[in-house]
Amino acid sequence: MGAIDVRFLTPGDIGLLRDIDRSEQLEVEYTVESGSLVSSKTSMYVPPWDPSGSGDHSVSHLIAFCSPHLDQGAQLLGAFDEEAIVGMALVEPSLHPGLGWLALLHVSNGRRRGGVGQTLWNAAASIAHDSGANALYVSATPTGSAVQFYLKQGCQLAGPDEIVEELFALEPDDVHLVCDLSSTQPGNDGRLS
Repeated sequence: MGAIDVRFLTPGDIGLLRDIDRSEQLEVEYTVESGSLVSSKTSMYVPPWDPSGSGDHSVSHLIAFCSPHLDQGAQLLGAFDEEAIVGMALVEPSLHPGLGWLALLHVSNGRRRGGVGQTLWNAAASIAHDSGANALYVSATPTGSAVQFYLKQGCQLAGPDEIVEELFALEPDDVHLVCDLSSTQPGNDGRLS
């Protein structure tokens, strides 16, 4: 495994999502109760993307989710190990004035906890920061691995006045988080090529 290269992708590259293995054995999941994160044990297998169906966890559904955001100026990033894609992120640099949105971040099974997600996060945060955002909004899948990753990036549970209602309506079971970008410059190890 070589160094991770994060590249800007074109809307035509969105189909590369099918090459990212989203599978995972879940052991912890989160809910938000009375404004606090509550963890609970679980045992659930998340399968790879459905390559040919049209359900919520299919490649076609994910493409349909990403396409309008790309048409409106979101940036699609790919993390590559040589020429193999190992992760992807979609960042909307200015969802609202001063607020960017990390709409998607996936890292292939077998490549997690090795710096790929961190590199994509740094690149996405830099794009949002450079576009004038002082915070980045994340609607995280409520799994232990996802929520813990974002908490390590400095994200905090979104307060009632920080919830983006249109995103909450789309994903009410997600953990809605906000990361302050104004006090620190995002890391630069998410260099883009």
